[in-house]
Amino acid sequence: MKKPRFSLIRMTALLLVLVCVLGLLPATALAASPGTIKMDDCAYNGVKYDSPALGECYLHQMHFGLNGNSTMGFCAEKGKGMGWSLKGHTWGNPKPVSDPTVKTMMYAFVEVSAPSPFATLTEPVIAHVDQATINGGGTVTVTASDKKLPNLTILKRDAQTGDMIPDTHFEIKGIHYGYHNDVTTGLDGKAVLSNIPVDSYEVTEISVPDPWVVSDNPTQTIWLEAGDSKELIFDNLKQPLLKISKIEKGTNPAVCIPNTNFLIEAIDGDYRQDVTTGPDGTVELRVAPGSYKITERSVPEPYYVSDTPTQTVSLNPGDEKEVRFENQKKPLLTLKKIDADTQAVIPGTVLTVKALDGTYQDDWTTGADGTVSLRVAPGTYQITEKSVPSPYYLPDKDADRVQTVTLSPGDEKTVVFRNRKAPELTIFKENSITVCCYCRHRISPLSIFGCL
Repeated sequence: MKKPRFSLIRMTALLLVLVCVLGLLPATALAASPGTIKMDDCAYNGVKYDSPALGECYLHQMHFGLNGNSTMGFCAEKGKGMGWSLKGHTWGNPKPVSDPTVKTMMYAFVEVSAPSPFATLTEPVIAHVDQATINGGGTVTVTASDKKLPNLTILKRDAQTGDMIPDTHFEIKGIHYGYHNDVTTGLDGKAVLSNIPVDSYEVTEISVPDPWVVSDNPTQTIWLEAGDSKELIFDNLKQPLLKISKIEKGTNPAVCIPNTNFLIEAIDGDYRQDVTTGPDGTVELRVAPGSYKITERSVPEPYYVSDTPTQTVSLNPGDEKEVRFENQKKPLLTLKKIDADTQAVIPGTVLTVKALDGTYQDDWTTGADGTVSLRVAPGTYQITEKSVPSPYYLPDKDADRVQTVTLSPGDEKTVVFRNRKAPELTIFKENSITVCCYCRHRISPLSIFGCL
């Protein structure tokens, strides 16, 4: 009968002994019948076992044998990752196991290091060698397969469009073994970490370019084991877009009002910004998420700032909101001067306009059409006829030459003043004799004020 590969068995045995002598692997392993060891006594320190050959020892792990009827276990020195060692045995001085109750030997191969880019095995490779194999010269082959160190890809996207976001800064920390690195996404929105240690990692988004904002939960965790190639996706929203528009109230289609100045103030921060509407009556800008107060500060003529110039708005990431301000024109006041009898217009009349609820006061003069028009702030005004061109005369009573008017936003009102001409006295002279123009009687040269 052809014997099994005895040379390979001897080589394997020598290799195992050499490794044990160098202190790289567990020195011994043993197994006994179920009647010798009580399984339910197994605790952290193992099961106490009295071996005739080895003396008192503790089993750290328990395994069913290959035939399913026996129990086998092994012990290793504490601090080497496998528990307690057998009494009387050390890593550097293994002893042969000749206990007749031992049915199977078990060896643990522990990988100490692996060349890059491979990961060191985290669990030992276990080999079972039974007595029959040893006596019969059989061969036991132990195979260990290494996997490459894991890779991690960090992907940064726009949460709404899916577009990739470059120039985003991330910090990567290993939870157990102290790994630390900082990376920045490229033009494709990716940052790739290759061949990093097997570990659990915390990945934190540190900063993102405008107009995006870092989310409220910027950290993700991930476990990477040998052979893994995983991807973490960070989706971000843009800073909210705030649009302020200014239109004339009551117009359809809306009349836009350019050159209106607004002050934007963060309610829950120190942000302050002045903005001005453009030719289309709007202004847009991106701001940080939060609540804002928007105040209309000035408006071009002929519009006026309303009595409620402030609005508030709350903005979340990704929001696009419009705040609309509607304004009316200042009231238009027209003063008109006409002849009370003929209705003919009277140019050159001076009228004083005075605000009764303000400080405004000015003199207005009627033009060639007998009118003068100006826009004034809403309020109540007193208008007084100050002077009138000849041949008209001012009324004797103030009540006849003073009027009041109340103007609201958007009003267009006309105040009419009527005047009469002054009476005319005509004197005619005939043949050197003055004659009264009324009675045609002669008037004494000495008294032109009376008839003869």
